Amino acid sequence: MCLAVAACSKDELPGTHGEFASLTLSVASSQNDVKTRAVSADADEQRINNLYIFIFNPDGSVDCRNYISSLSASSWTGTIGGLTCGTGKSVAAIANTDNTVVDITREMLDGIASRAALDSCVVNLRGKFIERGTNFLMTGVAENVTVTAGSPVSATVPLTRVDSKIRFRVTEASGVTFTSDDWRVVSVPRKAGMMASRTDLCTDPAECFDTEWAHFEEDGKTFAFYSLESVLTPRAEIPVTAGTYEEQYALREKQDKTPTGAGIEVANGDYTYAPKTGTCVQLRGDIRYKDASSGVEISTDVVYTIHLGGVEGVDDYNLLRNTYYTYNVKIVSVDKIIIEVDSSKKTEEDEQRPGAEGDVVMALQIKELDAYNEVFTLSFHQSNVDETMTWDVNTPFSRGAAGEHPADYKWIKFRINSKNSSNFYSSTDFRAYPGNDAVYTGTVSLDTYMTDVANGTDKLLYVDQLVNILQACKERYRTSGSGGSDHLFDSSDYMRFTAFVDEYYYETSPTDPSETAVNGLWKKFVNQQARVMNILSNLAYSPDRQSTKTNAIYSIRQSSIQTMYNIMDEENFTAWGTQMIQEETPVAFEKNTNDVSNPTYNDSNNGRANTLRMWLGGSTTKRWSDYVTMSTWTMKSDYEAAKYKCLRMNRDNDGDGTIDENEVQWYLAAIHQLTDLWIGEWSFDPRARLYRKTTWTEGQEQYFASSTVHEKYLGYDNPIILWSSEGSSTGKLSENYSGSISTPVYYRCVRNLGIPRTAAGTVKPDDLATYDAMTRRISLARIDQQSIRGYFQTAELPEHHEREAANKPWRTFEVMNTTSGNNTYNWETLRSDASSGDSPCPTGYRIPNQRELALMHSRIGNDGNWTLNNHFSRTRFQFGSNRPGFSVSQGNSVLYLLTGTGNYGGVRCVKDINE
Repeated sequence: MCLAVAACSKDELPGTHGEFASLTLSVASSQNDVKTRAVSADADEQRINNLYIFIFNPDGSVDCRNYISSLSASSWTGTIGGLTCGTGKSVAAIANTDNTVVDITREMLDGIASRAALDSCVVNLRGKFIERGTNFLMTGVAENVTVTAGSPVSATVPLTRVDSKIRFRVTEASGVTFTSDDWRVVSVPRKAGMMASRTDLCTDPAECFDTEWAHFEEDGKTFAFYSLESVLTPRAEIPVTAGTYEEQYALREKQDKTPTGAGIEVANGDYTYAPKTGTCVQLRGDIRYKDASSGVEISTDVVYTIHLGGVEGVDDYNLLRNTYYTYNVKIVSVDKIIIEVDSSKKTEEDEQRPGAEGDVVMALQIKELDAYNEVFTLSFHQSNVDETMTWDVNTPFSRGAAGEHPADYKWIKFRINSKNSSNFYSSTDFRAYPGNDAVYTGTVSLDTYMTDVANGTDKLLYVDQLVNILQACKERYRTSGSGGSDHLFDSSDYMRFTAFVDEYYYETSPTDPSETAVNGLWKKFVNQQARVMNILSNLAYSPDRQSTKTNAIYSIRQSSIQTMYNIMDEENFTAWGTQMIQEETPVAFEKNTNDVSNPTYNDSNNGRANTLRMWLGGSTTKRWSDYVTMSTWTMKSDYEAAKYKCLRMNRDNDGDGTIDENEVQWYLAAIHQLTDLWIGEWSFDPRARLYRKTTWTEGQEQYFASSTVHEKYLGYDNPIILWSSEGSSTGKLSENYSGSISTPVYYRCVRNLGIPRTAAGTVKPDDLATYDAMTRRISLARIDQQSIRGYFQTAELPEHHEREAANKPWRTFEVMNTTSGNNTYNWETLRSDASSGDSPCPTGYRIPNQRELALMHSRIGNDGNWTLNNHFSRTRFQFGSNRPGFSVSQGNSVLYLLTGTGNYGGVRCVKDINE
C-alpha cells in the first residue's frame, strides 16, 4: 500500500546547496518462524494498524521520525522526504503503537532521542495477557542505509512480533483415552526487549506470572496462547551421560529432592536444570485404558509439567520472538508413574519421568457419575473380600486411605439389597432411600446389622462400616461356607448393595464446620476435578507423595458442578452451576397435554421457580412415585420428557415419599440461564458445553428447551428454546422457523449455589451480568476470567466465528444509545468495511461480538434504541456460508442467525471500559 507522507522539516544538507533527499520505504510484517511442526500464521498476527518510523544518523542521533496512522494491512510502502544525505544510516519501524497489551505508546516514542535509547527499550505487559487479538507489537530495523540527493533510494524493514505463539496438541495411543480437565502456564514473562532479544531479562519470579487454570479448546485435545519472548540461561546443563536423548529430555522437569526426615519421603525443591523462571505448561486430565494382561480398567488423574523450549536441544528453555512452537504430547500409558510408585528402592532416582504425577487406579469396575444425586447397585463376591480390604478417597477436602482418617467420605451411603425366596440378592432393583438421618453411627456389629436386615429396619452404611461388615461376613463364610445363615453372602457368594451418591455439593465443609455454602464454601468445590472413592485399595505413595497407585474393586468417580461464575472473587455472592455430562438422546418436551391454559412458569431468569410450578404447581401433594419408578429410579413413561427429566437428579431427603420444595435443588434451566451457559462456556469443562459437535447441517438443529413457557400450542406447552449450534439464538419451539410441538429437544439441569436449601422458589441467584441504564454499561464482574476476552480492544475485533476466543466479551463495556448505519449495511458489507479499517462506529467504539450482542439483548431489553431493522454483530457463523452472522431485530424482539444477504441494518456500537 502506497501512501503520501509529509516530509520532515527541510534541512540544509552538506554539498546539496539546499536540495533535500527522500527515501522510499517498504515495511512488511513477517510470518512466524516455525520450529518443529509448522502451521500458517493467522492474518491478524500480521496486521499493521499504525507505524512509527525512525531514521537515525550513524552517530545514533535522530534524523527524522514519522507516524502513520489508520492502517489495516500487512505491509506499507511510502516515501519519506526531508532527510539529510549520508551513509551508514539505520531505519527502525515499530508497528501497532498505542498498544493495549504492552505499555508502548506514541507519546513514549516521541521522547526517544537516540538509537541507543530505542535499543534499550523494554516493554511490559499491561495485564496477565496470553491472548492478543490484533494487538501484536512488531518491530524491525534496516541497517547501513545510504541516502543521496537526486537519486531514488529505497529500503525494506521486515517486522517481527515480540511474541512467540505456542500450541499444544494431545494425542493418544490406540486403546488409550485422555479426557482433558484444564491447563495453565507457569512463569509467563511480563517484559521483553522491544527491538531485539534480551538474555535473562526475567530472572526474578516477581517479573513473571502464572495463569489461572483454563479449559482445552472444543475438541478437548488442543489449546494455544501467546507469550512475550523469553531467553534464559539454564540453571545447569543436563549431562550427556544421562542416557538417550529421550531420557535426557525427561530431566528437564527434574526437581531437587530434600529428605523430610519421615522415612523415605522427600520434598520437592527448585528445578535441577531448568531456570527458576523458565516458562512451563501444566495440563491435567484423566487417562483411561484397559490393561491387556490383567483386563482391569486403569484410570489416572494426571498432571503433566512441560517446560517450553527444547527445540535446539535439551538445555534450550527459550521462547523466541516471532516463532510458532507446536508441542505434540502423546499419551501412551501410565507405566512411568506406576514404576515411580512401585519402585523397590523408593529413592529420588526412581522418578523416571519427572513432571508426570498422578493417582493411578487399577479397578475391576469404574463408575462415572455426574454431579447430582446418583444411585446404582454394586456387588461384592466373597473372593474379593479379605482382611486387607480397605478404601481411600480423593476430594477437594480430603485425600488419603482409611488409616489416614480422611474427613470427607460420607458422600456415599450404602443399603443392602433385598433377597428373593431363593436366597439371591436383586442385582437390578434399588432399595428405597430411608432419609438422611437413617444412618448408622459408630461401629456396627454384624449381628445387630443382620437383625435389622431381617426386620427390614436396616439403615444406611458409610464406607468404613460397609468394609467392616464385609470383612466380618467373610470371616464367618470361611467356617460356614456358601449359603450359611450366620453371614450375609447369598447362594451365589455375593453381597449386593444400593449405593446412594450425594450430589457434589457441600452445605458445610467436612474439615471446618464454620465454612458453609451460604458463606461462599461453594467456590471450593465447583469446577474441580472428579471426587473419587476407591473400595478394596492397596494405596502406595511416591516418595514426594505427588503420585499414588491403588488396586480396587470399584473406583467411583463423580464430576463436579460446572459454573462460569468467578470462584476466585472474594465477594460473597450467590450463583448457579450445571451438570457435567450432557444427555445425548433428545426427548419430547412433554408427552401429554395439560389443562393449564396460561402457564405460570414463564420466568426468563429463575428456572427453579418455573420448575417448582411445573412439578408441584397444583394443590395436590406430589409424591416421588407419581413420576419415578422407585425400584430403578427412572422416569415413568408418561414423564419421560424434558419437562420432568431433572426430577430424578434430586432425592427424597427425608424419606417420606413426598416431594418437598426444599428437595428440589436441580431444576430445568430458564431461557436466560441457557444463554448464560453460552456466555460463560469457556469457564467450564468442554464436556459440559451445550453444543459439542464439530459440524452442522441445515435442518439438523439442536434445540435446548428451557423452563420458560409463555404460551400453549394445541394443548401442549410451547417452551422458549435455544439453538445450541448457533450459540445464543432463541425462539419458541413451535414457530415458523423452528420445530413442531413434538420435536425432540435437549434439556439442561442446573443448581443454585450458595442459596439455602430451604429458600423459597422466588429466591434467585445473583446475576452473572448487570446493566446500568445511567452509564449504559454492562458489567461482568462476577464472571470467571476464562470467559472474558484476554485483551483490551479499542479498534475493531479481528474477524472470527462464534466459537473463537475473539467472541468473548470484555469485562465491562459501554453501549451507545444511538445506532450507526441507518439500514444501509447488510452483514457482508459491514464485515468488509470493518476489516478494511472503515468502521461505522465512532472513534473508540466498535461492533459488538455475538456474546456481547446476546448480553445486550438479555440485559438491556427494549430501551427504545433498537431502531434499525437489524443490529449486527462482528461475529460470523462457523458452519454455514448461507448463514453469515448474527443480529438482533428491531425493538430487541429476537436474537437470530441471518439467512442470505438480504437483511439490512446497522450497529449499536460498544466500547471496552478498562476499569
